Amino acid sequence: MKRFYLLLAILLVLLVIGFLLWWFLGLKEPAVKETDPSPPPPVSSGLPVFSQQTDSLASEELQSGLVAEVTRVVRGKDRFVEVRWQYRNPTEQGITLCSNDEGKALIAGLYCSSGGKKFAPIELPSGKRLASEIRWTNVPPGKSVLFWAKFDIPAENPHVAFFVPGLMLPMEDLAVSQDAIPSARQTSAEVLAAEPHIRGLIVEVLRVRRTPEGFVEVRWRYRNQTNQTIQLFDTGEGQSLPSRVFLVDDATGGEHLVHRDKDGVAMASRVAFTTVAPGKSATFFARFPGLPQASGSITFYVPDTPPLAGLEIE
Repeated sequence: MKRFYLLLAILLVLLVIGFLLWWFLGLKEPAVKETDPSPPPPVSSGLPVFSQQTDSLASEELQSGLVAEVTRVVRGKDRFVEVRWQYRNPTEQGITLCSNDEGKALIAGLYCSSGGKKFAPIELPSGKRLASEIRWTNVPPGKSVLFWAKFDIPAENPHVAFFVPGLMLPMEDLAVSQDAIPSARQTSAEVLAAEPHIRGLIVEVLRVRRTPEGFVEVRWRYRNQTNQTIQLFDTGEGQSLPSRVFLVDDATGGEHLVHRDKDGVAMASRVAFTTVAPGKSATFFARFPGLPQASGSITFYVPDTPPLAGLEIE
């Protein structure tokens, strides 16, 4: 009999231990929470946003099924030849264009040929290339993604051939036009230039002026005309922005980086993690030293956006 009561006591202890474990490990049914009737707008994942462009000057098909198309070959006020090209996906499934490393190799292997000479994308003294930063890219069905590069091709060469890694044949006999209207698509009195950002925003230059201290100050904004909140920068991207924006003097071709004080602090907006809500914008500024008084216009470069060209200095 004693053995029976001992076994019963052990069983009860085990049941109590099991109940306590069940309780503390949260195995009970979760409470039902009320649903928020008006959730906040979704935030874009930060992956590239693609647009469909149909006009092309030349095209070639890649083995992957993507079609490479040249959409623009112009000589700007900076005297450089800018080539814009897109990868269009005519299929019914997404196609990966490149990995991060393949994107870097694509830009490194890109070149134009004109007058019997080969021209790689321009590399500035700082090591920056006048070309898109191409990262991992997957092109959705029916969409395209746009890239650009600039080449220092003599003005006496009116035609170029464009060589893109991954294409079996070059895109030849492309006529170089004069960019009479700056990349500047001036949409209102307050907007000097506008170009698309790869995440679906519109980048707009609002003002370019010479300050009393002799700096050239650029003010620009990222405007969200979509119905989604878009992540513009993560913390690292925001903090590095002053190191990634620069301008080029159209008259001399000289590169000018953001001014930094003796402590290395950039004379520019301090940026961190940034999102832009639908219908809203985020505005920034940066100041650049060293432009001669005779300089009349600049081209402004910001990450993931084609050049904002032909900007007159106030």
